[in-house]
Formats: sequence, C-alpha cells, structure tokens
Amino acid sequence: MEREPTQEQIKEFWEWCGLAQNPWTKEWFTGRSIPGYIGTRLSPQPILDLNSLFKYAVPKLKVVTLTNGYKGWTATVNQGEMIKGKVKATGESNSPNLALFWAIWEVIQEVSRGTE
Repeated sequence: MEREPTQEQIKEFWEWCGLAQNPWTKEWFTGRSIPGYIGTRLSPQPILDLNSLFKYAVPKLKVVTLTNGYKGWTATVNQGEMIKGKVKATGESNSPNLALFWAIWEVIQEVSRGTE
C-alpha cells in the first residue's frame, strides 16, 4: 500500500513552504498569518500535486531531480549547505507527487533537527 502523509505532516509541510492556515476558517494563505495581517488567500487550498509542489516547495531547494524508473518514481532533493553539512534526501513512490513530498519531508525533518 502506498504511504500517504497525515494531515499533520501536510500542514507542517505547507508551513515550511511559507504558507499559513487560518486556525478559525482553516483557509490557507501565502505569507505568515500574524495578527492584523493574513496574506493572500489561496484558492483552492494547496494540494499535493506537482503544480503546488513546484510553486511553493521547490524554490526553497537547490537541486531537484524527479525520475520515473521501473520501480516507480524517485525524487532527490538538496537544500544546500546547512549547519550539519548538506541536506539531501530521496523519496520513492508510485506517484511523482508523493515521491517529491517524501524527499522534501526528509529535508524538513533534518533541518528541524539541526535547529533544535
């Protein structure tokens, strides 16, 4: 069975990309949601498709490779130099969206461990 991200993982993922969710309406906005300023409302809500991933997540990375092989899709991402060296991760899935999501998710986790 294909590994699907949880709603909590998706929320953390979009927040890492610089998006914010209004806690009352659950709508998503560009920019950080701070008192008195919300940003631009996204319509529709961001979904894990290649358009949204390349629009919001990929610009935060230095290198992204997405290939389709005989075992499915493989995504390799590299965020560049971090405190503990280069952050590079690979994700695999039958779906290009999920392969890219899981590779970027690994980078997010590594970066958050490096800042703790």
